Amino acid sequence: MSQGDRHHRLLEKELAQILTYSNQSPHINLQARLIVDLHIDSLEMLELVSAVEKYTQQPLEDKIWMVWYRLQDVLDYLNSCDNCNRTANS
Repeated sequence: MSQGDRHHRLLEKELAQILTYSNQSPHINLQARLIVDLHIDSLEMLELVSAVEKYTQQPLEDKIWMVWYRLQDVLDYLNSCDNCNRTANS
């Protein structure tokens, strides 16, 4: 399984869990907008940020996650993260 596939699975899993808690459909499309399409609220966004921080084992600066607009933006971050390779393989 490629690194990108691992990141995609993590993102799908975390979002499905967050959306299930808020009684929304867990159907995930990478072009979906976090707030407009998935109705992610501030608490759910913090849960997503926390999951990414836990996965990458590094804190996220506000300037990174505050520009996430679509699910693809989160996946792009995970794919570009230096520590993700080491963390996902452990």
